[in-house]
Amino acid sequence: MIKSVTFYEKALVYLLFIIGFFIIVLTWKSNLYFLNGNTSANIFRDISTISGLLAVYLIMWQLIFISRIPWMERLFGFDRLSVAHHFGGIASLFLVLSHGVFIILNVAYIKKTTFATQFVDFGLLRFGAEMFAIFLFVLVVAISVTIVAKKLKYETWYYVHLSTYLAIILSAGHQMRMGHDFYNNIFFSSFWILIYVLCFGNLIIFRFARPIYYFLKHGFVVDKIEKDTDNSFSVYIKGQKMSDFPILPGQFMILRFLQKGYWYEAHPFSLSNDTKDGYLRITYKVAGDFTSKMSNIKIGTKVIIDGPNGAFILPKNNSKKLLMIAGGSGISPIFSLIKNSLLKNKEVCFIYVNKTEALTMLKKEIDSFSQKNNNLIKISYIMTDDLSWNGEKGRLDIDKIKRFCPDLLEREIFVCGPRKMIDSTVMILRKNNVKRSDIHFEKFSFS
Repeated sequence: MIKSVTFYEKALVYLLFIIGFFIIVLTWKSNLYFLNGNTSANIFRDISTISGLLAVYLIMWQLIFISRIPWMERLFGFDRLSVAHHFGGIASLFLVLSHGVFIILNVAYIKKTTFATQFVDFGLLRFGAEMFAIFLFVLVVAISVTIVAKKLKYETWYYVHLSTYLAIILSAGHQMRMGHDFYNNIFFSSFWILIYVLCFGNLIIFRFARPIYYFLKHGFVVDKIEKDTDNSFSVYIKGQKMSDFPILPGQFMILRFLQKGYWYEAHPFSLSNDTKDGYLRITYKVAGDFTSKMSNIKIGTKVIIDGPNGAFILPKNNSKKLLMIAGGSGISPIFSLIKNSLLKNKEVCFIYVNKTEALTMLKKEIDSFSQKNNNLIKISYIMTDDLSWNGEKGRLDIDKIKRFCPDLLEREIFVCGPRKMIDSTVMILRKNNVKRSDIHFEKFSFS
C-alpha cells in the first residue's frame, strides 16, 4: 500500500512538471513573432523567448530540489534530488546562454550590425543587470563542476550557490518587465506568480525559517565530545523537548556551530544514535580542515540545525528482516538504523567494511550492543588493509555477502559508505537477483 501511494505521489510530481512545461510552450506558440513574418530576426526572437521561459522554469525546479522539502526527499531521496539538481543546472545554463545569444542576434540582424557590437551596446549597456545574472549562472555551474571534480571544500560549494539567489532575482525582474507573453494574459502572469510563490516560499520555509524555529524551540547546545578512534569523534547535542524534534534514524542534519572560527561554516552530518536516546549524536571521521578542528568546539556551544534531511529511513509497516552494509564513516546512519531496528525486534544481519580495526568507528559500542542483542543481530567485520586482523579480509563480494547472510533475497537491504563502495555493492546485489525496491542507499553529495 505504501509503495502504491509513493508511486502515485511521484507520478503527480512528474505530471505537474509536464503540465507546467506545456503551459509555457503553448503560450509561447500563441505569441510567435514568426507568425508575423518568416524572417531570421523573428526566428531569433522566438528561440530567445522559449529559451528564457524554459530556463527560468527549470531554475525554479532547482529551488524545489534544494529546498530540503521533507515530502520531496521522502519520495525521491536526497541523492536523486541532488543528481536532478546537477543536470537541471547544466540544462538551465544552456537555455540561459541561448536566451542571451539569440536576443542579441535578433537585434544585430535588425540593425544590421555585428554580434560583438550588439553584445556591448544592447547587452552590456542596456541590460547590464541581466548580463550580470547570466555571468553568475555561468560562474556557479563552472565552479560547481570544478568543486565536484576536484573534491573541494563543502563551504566553497555552499557560498558559491548563494550567488544563485541574486541571479534568480535579477532574472525574475527581467522576465516580468520584458516578457511579451505576459502582456494582457492574466492566466500566464498568474501561472508564473504562483510558481515564484511556491518555489521561494518552500525555500524560505525549509532552508531558513525551519532551522531558526527549531533553534528557538530546542536551544541546541554541544553537551560533550568523545574520542572514538585515533581519527574519529562523536559530538553529543542536547536541548529542550528533544522528543519533539522530528528526526528519524538514518537521516542527516546540516550543523552550524555558533562559536568563533566555526559559525560561518555549515556541514552535513548523519545521526549516529537512536532518536529515543534523548540527545542527538553525530560521529565523524577527521577528513578535512573543518573536521580536524571540531574536537576543539567548546562544551555549551549553541548549534543551528538545518534538518532533518534525507530519506534513508526504515520503511513503515515492513516485516522483512534486514541486511545492513556499512563502509567506513557510513556507519553513522547505519548504526542509528540498527539500534532502532533492534528496539522493534527486527532481525538484523550487519556487514561492516573498514581498512583496519584501529580505524573502525563505533566498534566498541557495536560489540557491546550486539552482546545484549545477540539473538537479533549477526555482525561480520571485514578489513581490507589490516594484515594483523584475524577475521575476514579483502573486498566485499557476493561470496562474502551470501556466506554472512544466506537468506539475502528475503531481506530489506541498506547500504552506506563511500560512493564507489555503494555503486559496487548495489551492482553486486542487482546481479544476484536482489530487487531494486529492496535496496536502499543515499549518496550524500551536494553537487
